Amino acid sequence: MKNSTYVCTNCGTDLQYYDFVWRTVKNAGGKSKLIKVSRYRCPKCHKIQRKLPEYLYPHKQYDAAIINFAKTFYKDIKNS
Repeated sequence: MKNSTYVCTNCGTDLQYYDFVWRTVKNAGGKSKLIKVSRYRCPKCHKIQRKLPEYLYPHKQYDAAIINFAKTFYKDIKNS
């Protein structure tokens, strides 16, 4: 296993690379793509954590650009 620079959010120990999972992400054009999301395991508390790219939000299937646009659009409508 290779070491990472990530730290466990549960106990603060350095995480170790564990494996990866495939995740489907939808973009602004409505196209879906599969991406690899790395998972890391804490050697102390055994918690497994995913490290998402910056363009994804946890538990969301759409990329961050779409979500941010929707939030802005909703705020604009709400404040009108």
